[in-house]
Amino acid sequence: MTDSLTRALSLLACPLCRGPLELIPLTRADAVARCSGCSSWYRVEGGVPELLPARLQDRARRDAFRRLHEGEWQGWAEGREDASRPDDAHKLEQKSFYDEDALVYESSMLKLPFWRAFDRLFREYVLAEAGGTLAEIGCGTGRISLPCRGSFDAVVGLDISEAMVRTGVKKRDALGDAAHIVYTVADAENIPLRDASVDAVVLSGILHHVENPGRVLAESLRVLKPGGRFWGLENNRSAFRPIFDMLMAVSRAWNEKAHEDNFIMSASQVRDWIHAAGADPASVEAWTSVFLPPHAFNMLDEETAYRLLKATDSSARRVPWLSAQGGLLVFKGRKPE
Repeated sequence: MTDSLTRALSLLACPLCRGPLELIPLTRADAVARCSGCSSWYRVEGGVPELLPARLQDRARRDAFRRLHEGEWQGWAEGREDASRPDDAHKLEQKSFYDEDALVYESSMLKLPFWRAFDRLFREYVLAEAGGTLAEIGCGTGRISLPCRGSFDAVVGLDISEAMVRTGVKKRDALGDAAHIVYTVADAENIPLRDASVDAVVLSGILHHVENPGRVLAESLRVLKPGGRFWGLENNRSAFRPIFDMLMAVSRAWNEKAHEDNFIMSASQVRDWIHAAGADPASVEAWTSVFLPPHAFNMLDEETAYRLLKATDSSARRVPWLSAQGGLLVFKGRKPE
């Protein structure tokens, strides 16, 4: 079992009762994470914890894991089942879609000049206030956490797709300098981290995938230490959205599975959710980015796309109405001291 996972136990918590977890080794790579509060157990396979309530877990993998290690631990019957909820179907659908899409996401979308340029710009906002422990919510394959690894003492990445998480683990291990990063399978609306346990949270475009964005923001504020900071990015409700939709219909640049009610959102809507979550009102900022179609950036190399993105953002933000019409919404804030 990795030292980073052992250290991360001081941050991780049971998704059912928020109780602390203890690691029970079964083999060199496999373990059980057992809650000392409600006795629920969670599969840690190949060093990757699946910290989802049982109703959202991969039951086939859970059962196979139990059969494989049946004689190595006696607590398999402990714990409790959480009652199913109306939004479970959507979460399981998201999980299935991104489990199947993980390799395509990694080999196509993240290599597009547009996303490489935008992510580079977004990381600049994060790195301007780096340090401490970072949690990346909706981490995918380590989209933000891996490039930012040198600027934080510890990193926890969480995503509901196990295939995405395991791809992120492979990328982490290939780097050789990212042992302080732990990736885990988790639900963004029920983050398995202890209260006030991290210094910074990045919400990697997660709000438009969930049924209750306000819940995700409230959970993010809960796990932040007093004074902790957060950043996020989302699809903006821009007047130019029909142009983007038309271009995607003609030439689809990437595939996405979003929640039908929250696929796009406005700055005022996000601010309302952030304020309701308990952020310091004076710290909250929201602005828009990307004032040209992504297809235009994809015709360029990454460096040129990045320079064009910075130039067009800088110009558009000087125009009162236009400044609110960028394709992506970026926001930041802090938890009150």
